[in-house]
Amino acid sequence: MKNLLKFLPPALMVVWFAYLLSGWYTYTGAWQWLAEWELRQFGSYRERATLIALIAAPLIAVNAPLLIVNIIRPNTVPYFLLGRPTWGLSVSPDRLLAAIAGIALLTGTAAGILGYVNGRTPKTFEVIDLAHPSSPTSRHIELTGIAQTDAILVFRKSVGGSMTSETYIPVTAPDWRPGEPVSFFLKPHTDVYSNRLYQPGTPPFAIKQTGAIFTDGLPGMVRTEYERRGYFMAQTVYVLDTDAKADLTVYYVIAGVSGLCLLVTLPVWLVVRLKQRRTV
Repeated sequence: MKNLLKFLPPALMVVWFAYLLSGWYTYTGAWQWLAEWELRQFGSYRERATLIALIAAPLIAVNAPLLIVNIIRPNTVPYFLLGRPTWGLSVSPDRLLAAIAGIALLTGTAAGILGYVNGRTPKTFEVIDLAHPSSPTSRHIELTGIAQTDAILVFRKSVGGSMTSETYIPVTAPDWRPGEPVSFFLKPHTDVYSNRLYQPGTPPFAIKQTGAIFTDGLPGMVRTEYERRGYFMAQTVYVLDTDAKADLTVYYVIAGVSGLCLLVTLPVWLVVRLKQRRTV
């Protein structure tokens, strides 16, 4: 049991980071809460600062009380992820680094395999006609409805110092009237958005569009802006990304970050091992 507990701290690090990646991609959980707090306080949010804050927050929250205890009574409580982990268990630095690298390798491999398998699987598009509303039961659909292009909203955010934009368009039933709930939004991909029909100022028109569907995938600030404009959201809101492979992005992001973690950890592990051998 003790041997398993030794590796709990690095495992929790990887799980928390995976949770943050999922929150960033789906705009949910702690990521959504902090991003919307930044918007309320500063009128904008920056992804890099949000990520740093969410990584640092649990480390500070756990270590701060332990640090205070050690100031009052030195060496009575071990730090979490700083020196020794909790429960009084000692783990050599090389084993800790090896555990982190192993978890990163397993996480990245699993994410990569899942992304590859799902990407190779033939896609079947469920037909959703808003003239006869129904809830999607698959991850890919063919949506038929009216694109309310007079309500196009462009959401801009700062990523790595450069601005990126995402476009959202309500899609409704043919007999929809202002004041009625909106359940579906279209998120045009670059090749689709280049179509002039999806430009602001275009009158509403009928569409039949395929893509990947995301439940409650509408960013909070986009939802708030639509509500401010007088649009009412349905209890469940769906976002159709016209890139049919958009649902695979989360797998490749996790695989890429895990690979980066592995590339950083392995050289450090080698240096630590060499130093240990020289001191033996």
